Amino acid sequence: PRGRQFASEWHSNVVSPPHGSRFAPLTSDQQVFNHMMRKPGWPGVQADQGAAVMREAWGGRVTLAALPMALFMNGHGYFVQRAHLRLRVAPYAAHATYSLDNHDGVAKRQRFRESGLWLADPPSYAQGKFLALAPSSPPRVQDRLPPYA
Repeated sequence: PRGRQFASEWHSNVVSPPHGSRFAPLTSDQQVFNHMMRKPGWPGVQADQGAAVMREAWGGRVTLAALPMALFMNGHGYFVQRAHLRLRVAPYAAHATYSLDNHDGVAKRQRFRESGLWLADPPSYAQGKFLALAPSSPPRVQDRLPPYA
């Protein structure tokens, strides 16, 4: 119930923040979330590897905890570092962390598409004519490249 209450209040503060409230000038759902969770001077949730640390938030109405990074990856770890492949794990979630795309989600959706994690496009999205690029190098150039390149 408290999680639902939080989600409902979060939604209200994003969609129609009370005039003059601390949420009114904020421009993203992440900023509203942060303001709802944090009090001035709040240190956040940090944990040593393997430790379970929990903190009360939202005036003591919810509890936050650190999740294992290998199973709940941030965008950089999943999309850029490809840590799940190196660690040989199947994460429960990959977070679409901040990207410079005018907050409309275009870049985030594209990251998920490129990784095969976005399945919400209508069939019409893939219809039409497209240019495909298959980059390759001539054999004599490939012979000079290190094997890991």
